[in-house]
Amino acid sequence: MVCSGYVYGCIAAAGMLLAGGASGPRNSRDHALAVGADAYSRIMNRADRKTVSLFGDGAGATVLGPVPDGYGIIGYSLTCDGGLAGLVEVPAGGTRLPLSENVYRRKEHLFRMDGRAVKEYAMTAVPKMIDECAGMAGVSLDEVDRVILHQGNVRLVETLAQHMGFDPSRVEISADKYGNTAAASVPMTLALSHQRKLLQRDEVVLLACVGGGMTAGAVMIRWY
Repeated sequence: MVCSGYVYGCIAAAGMLLAGGASGPRNSRDHALAVGADAYSRIMNRADRKTVSLFGDGAGATVLGPVPDGYGIIGYSLTCDGGLAGLVEVPAGGTRLPLSENVYRRKEHLFRMDGRAVKEYAMTAVPKMIDECAGMAGVSLDEVDRVILHQGNVRLVETLAQHMGFDPSRVEISADKYGNTAAASVPMTLALSHQRKLLQRDEVVLLACVGGGMTAGAVMIRWY
């Protein structure tokens, strides 16, 4: 799921906490740490200027814990289309295609992406996830105070935001400074937004992602 990993991880962690986590019966002291981290500099093809200029290394983390009813994660939606897995891939290096001299020669151990097809998927899947997430949360998009989208590139963030009708002042951008930090993109951008202006209780925050797999997702949070 690559760039979608942090959002998927948050939903998985929240589900485990609600189910009781490691302590068995639901315990108000249970917490979870959701981490998104990637070092794409290790797998980039330096000769592929269409991708190497987009990515950066990064890491971000959040702590999930008990909040009163009506706060925290109030809605989410996830999707995956395995038939499109080839749009973002590192073909070799695993058990399907182990490393070999020929693999290195063909540069199959390095990152590949069909940028045009990924954008088309993002423009279809992400809005759908956002709408479903907002419906589950029972909030309108006009009520969202901060929008944290996966930072594939600045143009993609701006295009998605415009498509959804979000006021640019509510949309956070970090790709202009750090590039696409993959799984770290959403938590890093959330942290930078919080540093810029502290999140306040009752703010509604939307996190949305798109990544390899192909995957996409959205989470709606009422901040506590």
